[in-house]
Amino acid sequence: MGNSCPRPVVSFPLMEHEEKLARPFAVKTTDGAGAFEGLGAVFNDLHPTSSWALSPEWKDRILPGAFAKTIAEHTKAGTFPAMLYMHERGNVVGAWRTLQESRDGLLVTGQVAEGARSPSGETLHNLMKIGALNALSIGFRVRKQTLDQDKKVRDILDVEVSEISIVDVPGIHRARVTDVKSLDPSHLERLLCDAGLSRIEAKALLSGGLRALHGEADFLSPDILERLKGLARCIHP
Repeated sequence: MGNSCPRPVVSFPLMEHEEKLARPFAVKTTDGAGAFEGLGAVFNDLHPTSSWALSPEWKDRILPGAFAKTIAEHTKAGTFPAMLYMHERGNVVGAWRTLQESRDGLLVTGQVAEGARSPSGETLHNLMKIGALNALSIGFRVRKQTLDQDKKVRDILDVEVSEISIVDVPGIHRARVTDVKSLDPSHLERLLCDAGLSRIEAKALLSGGLRALHGEADFLSPDILERLKGLARCIHP
């Protein structure tokens, strides 16, 4: 009978996809630039574990402070997690701009590339604006955790975040896009020009703020002022 050789033990960190986010994903996008903000992960909410090593009855809970170290590391290195679509490596659809811990969880702002498209052919930005694509999911590695064997709860204390994906279906239904903004300064400037202003007048009006809409811009005709007031009511009904 041949010799029986023990199988080697290979140890390496496994990435987890945290799709069980627990608050409304409050995202605001600007029409021209594709910028948006929201919560990428939420604190103190029990949800099914994403660990490969735990059985399905276990729950995860991300605790405040879990993102502090990874945020500090990205800040020091001048980097950000990748912005992916559906956790697909190589399918980069934009860039994250800021990461910070808020009272509720991991607060992020980012920008979707203008040409980034979903498999349907529609742009991701347009799908986000109409509310069809409205969730996020983080890809991370747990560096510190505690396990409650009696309650079957894993408390996550420290994670390394490598990517944050835009996804179509979140693991928790409250992880949603809830608000979309449609105007950026360049788009508003075009609207002002359409209302009858020259480009110089439009820039002057934007720099002067909404005072002009109360009759304080003496370079505007009464007709244009009325049109601008109507435009203001459309923007802020």
